[in-house]
Amino acid sequence: MRREQRLGFIGQWERVVTPVVNYCETVPEIDHKKLVLFGNSFGGFLVPRAAAFEPRIAAVVCVDGIYDVYQGFSQQMPADIRAALDAGKIAELQEKLPRMLPHMPTSARWTTSSR
Repeated sequence: MRREQRLGFIGQWERVVTPVVNYCETVPEIDHKKLVLFGNSFGGFLVPRAAAFEPRIAAVVCVDGIYDVYQGFSQQMPADIRAALDAGKIAELQEKLPRMLPHMPTSARWTTSSR
């Protein structure tokens, strides 16, 4: 969704999970009293927040959750991009990022891709 449809990202994951839980309650084969929310990687960061706001979640599983999101993503950026980001040099970032994106890991690229 983020890369192909260019939809924005929200950190309020409960806004994403709640409609899914609503749907689960309409499916007879699902025991909606035993819903488990599973998050891997960045999902391990997002699902605890969703569960904090969604009382119908019975359990949460977090695998490789990220403790510090900035540290997790910024360490994947080239040093000069990270230095410009840390210094708040927005004009420099806007100049450098389009040239650097093809050479950055996918996991860093999706957080910084421009339209």
